[in-house]
Parts: sequence; structure tokens; C-alpha cells
Amino acid sequence: MLKRPLQSLILMLAFISSAESADYSLNFVYSWVVGPTFYWNFGATKDKPVPERHFALGFQVSYYRFVTNESVPVGINLGIEYDFHENTRLYSELQSGYYYGGLALGAVAEIKEQKTKFGFQSSLWLGALLFGSARYRKFQDESYWAPGFTLSVPVYIKE
Repeated sequence: MLKRPLQSLILMLAFISSAESADYSLNFVYSWVVGPTFYWNFGATKDKPVPERHFALGFQVSYYRFVTNESVPVGINLGIEYDFHENTRLYSELQSGYYYGGLALGAVAEIKEQKTKFGFQSSLWLGALLFGSARYRKFQDESYWAPGFTLSVPVYIKE
């Protein structure tokens, strides 16, 4: 059961260590932010009022760009998450914020036992390199609150 998540975590950390040109100034035109995610999911359904709790590992890639010189950067993220209840989630969110904090809203698909369900999620994060994060995820008949953290490496690019 642990084989897939451990392999994924090793690959994520190897990918992060290859990011050579991280620059931590905010003087950039666009940026990529990559890193693993770790979430503790709390949720309940109409049929199960007792909250479920499960740990999830994932990987996320974000792209940011300034629309104008004086604006807050806007971006998009793509992520994959695997939890220990055999759920795999794929998500993409539109986001805004500076490297030290921001918020996002987007679509999520959850795959379990050959069944797929769709919903939305919203995320809020604060930090630098190691981020505290809060995520809310809603499907038709269930919702989850997921506090967690993300280890993200920024790569800022000046044109």
C-alpha cells in the first residue's frame, strides 16, 4: 500500500532538488513554483456524519505572471494527490497572490475504484518555501476541509 506514495515522494524530492535557479526577490515577470504537498483531509457525507480523516501526498506545479507592472500576479496550478483511502485527485485552480501567500479556486476530479466524481476546491496559503495551507473541497454529496503544508521551490524569471 505504501509503495506508490513513497515512490512519488522520492520522485518529487528529486525534481525539486534539480531547480537550480531559485531567486527569492519579487522582481520578476513570471515564475514557476513546484513542490510536493501534504494534506490531512477531514470530511463528512450525508450518509456518514462522522468525519473521515486521511493523509494525502501530492505534487503541484504553479505558473504566475504579472498582468501589469503594478498588479498582483495571477496564475494557474495543476496538481495530483493520492490519499491512503485509495483516492487519486487531479485538480487545477486559478490563483492570485504573491509568493508568500494567496488564494485559489478551481475544479477537482476524484478517482476511486474506477469511478470518477467532479467538484470544486478552494485553497489559501501563507509562508515561504514551507507553506501552511488550508483547502476546502466540495463534491455533490460530501465536503472536505484539508489543512496541510506544501514545500515549494520558486523559480522566478525576468524577461
